[in-house]
Amino acid sequence: MNLSATIGFISGINECVTLWQWAKSSISSLHSRWSGSHDQILQDRVLQLESGLQALRDTLPVMHDLINKAEWGSHDDIVASLLLNLKDAVSDAEDLLDEFAWYEKKVQVEGNASQSPFIEFFDTVIQGNFNKLNDVQLRLNRLSSQLKNMGLHGVTQRFDKLVRPETTSLLNETKIFDLIIWICVSDDFDVKRLTKEVIQSCTRKEGTNDNLDSLQHALLKQVNNKRLLIVLDDMWDDALKENGQCWKRFCAPFRTVQEGSMMLVTTRCLKVTEGVRTMEPVKLEGLKDEVFWKFFKLCVFGSEGSDNDPELELIGRKIVPKLKGSPLAAKTLGRMLSMDLQASHWNFILESELWEL
Repeated sequence: MNLSATIGFISGINECVTLWQWAKSSISSLHSRWSGSHDQILQDRVLQLESGLQALRDTLPVMHDLINKAEWGSHDDIVASLLLNLKDAVSDAEDLLDEFAWYEKKVQVEGNASQSPFIEFFDTVIQGNFNKLNDVQLRLNRLSSQLKNMGLHGVTQRFDKLVRPETTSLLNETKIFDLIIWICVSDDFDVKRLTKEVIQSCTRKEGTNDNLDSLQHALLKQVNNKRLLIVLDDMWDDALKENGQCWKRFCAPFRTVQEGSMMLVTTRCLKVTEGVRTMEPVKLEGLKDEVFWKFFKLCVFGSEGSDNDPELELIGRKIVPKLKGSPLAAKTLGRMLSMDLQASHWNFILESELWEL
C-alpha cells in the first residue's frame, strides 16, 4: 500500500475504528455466502469510502476560507455566480458527512444486534454514497479551480509563503510566459469542461457555449502564437480513455502556441506518465526536512509554533520522517493530531502498526 493510501486509513481511524471492526466482523460472518475475493473487495470499498469522506472533511475548511475571501475580495458578477455554486456544493458535502455520521451512530447502537444493519450498510451507504462522494468532490475541485483562476489564490498563501521559495527558481514566470494556466483535472477528464476552464482562465469570463467545436476554436484564438505555461494538476488515467483520443482532442487547440510553451502534468498514476509524456517524467521527492517540519507544525497547530510543548514536539519529530516529506500526508495526519493534543494520542499514532502497511 502506498503512503497516500496508508495516510487515508490512518486519518479515519479515530472516528471509524468501531465501524471498521463491526464491518470486518460482519464480512467474516457472511463469508459463507461470498468468495474470498469478494470479502477483500468489500473491505477495500469500506476503506475507500471512509478515506474519501476524510478527504472531504479536510477539504471543507479550505472551501470555507475560499468562500470568505471571495465574498470580501471580489465584486465580479462571474465570481458571485461561482460562489453560489460553491456554497451549494459545500452544503451538499456537509449533508453527506452528516448522513454518514448518523449511520456511524446507528451502527454503534444496532451493529452488534444482527447482520441486517451491515446488509443495509452495503446496499445503501457503500453503493449509494460512492457516487454522491465523487460528485461532490468533483464539484468542489472544479469550482475552487475556477475561482482560483479568477485571481482568488489566498487559500494557499500560508503554504506558498513557506514552501514556494524552496521549490521554485528565482525566475519571474510572468516575464517568460504570456499566459499561466492552472487546472485541477482530478478523475473526471471531460474535454468540454477542461476546455471551458482554460478559456475562462485566459479571458476571466465564464463561457456559456456547450459546443466542443466552438469552444476549441475560441481557445485556439486565445492561445494562438502565445507562449504559455499550462499546469494540469492531479490527472488520472481516464484521460487516456478511448485509446487516447480524449487526450488528443483536448490538446488540439495548443498546436499553434509559441515555441517555448510548456504543459506540466502532475499525476500519481504511472500509466498517465507513459501515455502523455514527451520527455522523461520527474519523480518528485518530499520536501526538505526543515521546510517539511515547519509545514507539519502549520498543519497541526495552525502556525509554525509547536504549542510550546516539548513532549509533543519530540513525538512529532519521530512522526515526521514516516511521512516522507509529503504535504498531503502532513495535512491529513496533522488534522488527526490536532484533534487531541495529548501525548498518549500522539504516541498511539506513532506506535501504530498501520505505518507498516
